[in-house]
Amino acid sequence: MPTSRIRARRILSSASSLDRNGGCTRKVVEIAGRIEVTPSQLAIAWCASTPRVSTVITGASTADQVRENMGALDALARLTPELKSELESAVRR
Repeated sequence: MPTSRIRARRILSSASSLDRNGGCTRKVVEIAGRIEVTPSQLAIAWCASTPRVSTVITGASTADQVRENMGALDALARLTPELKSELESAVRR
């Protein structure tokens, strides 16, 4: 199973995460799956696509984490205005 799907399942199965951020978490995981990126890549891409954000600073402890973070560039290319609107609606709830 691809790493991104494993991570998505962990996010969905985490009761505390769903309790705090249920609708938003589900929407991020759903949209990330639709455009075939990880939820974290989608989150980074969403930040980078926001006009009010001039810099996105990510953290990483390993080379694999850096590579995953840089995958946000693929997510950014796939993030349509419609998907961005869906994300923003989920965050506002």
